[in-house]
Amino acid sequence: MLLAIDIGNSGVKCAVYDGSDRVAFFRLATTDFKTSYEYKFMFQGLLGEFSLSFDDINSAILSTVVPSTRQTIVEVFRFLGIPLLVVGPGIKTGIKLRIEAHDSLGADLLCNAVAGHALAKAQAKEQGGVQKAALVIAFGTALTYTVVNSKNELVGVSIAPGLGTSIRALVGKTAMLPMIPEDFPQTLIGRNTVSAMQAGTIGGMYGAVKYMIESIRSELGEELEVYTTGHEAQIFPELGNYIPHLTTEGLRILAELNRLPIA
Repeated sequence: MLLAIDIGNSGVKCAVYDGSDRVAFFRLATTDFKTSYEYKFMFQGLLGEFSLSFDDINSAILSTVVPSTRQTIVEVFRFLGIPLLVVGPGIKTGIKLRIEAHDSLGADLLCNAVAGHALAKAQAKEQGGVQKAALVIAFGTALTYTVVNSKNELVGVSIAPGLGTSIRALVGKTAMLPMIPEDFPQTLIGRNTVSAMQAGTIGGMYGAVKYMIESIRSELGEELEVYTTGHEAQIFPELGNYIPHLTTEGLRILAELNRLPIA
């Protein structure tokens, strides 16, 4: 089996795959102070929740945007004797990078691009149509838009503050504004402080994302398949096809392309 690990700025997502089947998924908070032993026992305990152990894991793949965690995770799997592939320059991806400074592309963005391309390709095959470009919108600490055209080329990315990041920044820079529930507003004309903030932040983000989708479609000059991922994407179901485990699915595809044993 394959253990796919995606370390983001605020959370760690892990999935276990038996071939193409996801048999386990767990999430935990990102911390930059854990030792390799702490990570080892943490993974061991979480695998145990699904009646799995490291003996079931043939290989692992890691995507991280937190540099301080990279070497720690490498040490865990070196100690265990389990092959680990770290997503970065030089690995096989199945898509072409038509961007500047390849080595500065976030590993999570590459995973999203690979998964988005695979989804668009499968959708075209299923419908008997022409493959469309893929736009992956990831709602996290940052709000990212990753664009893969119909020629299987990653042509660019847009990055903005995520919803939670925007709300925390607003609250942190003001004296009286409170934290608010991340619920879609009933109205864009707020009648109290909470509804006013929901209208501006959540309603405003909905409008901004809709604008970005249409603008990217126009600039690219192609029809798009839009996929969303990340917990906050569930607030905006009509913006695209919500794929909750899209990033770890990209990791699984990358593991296959790079011939890691995953079954």
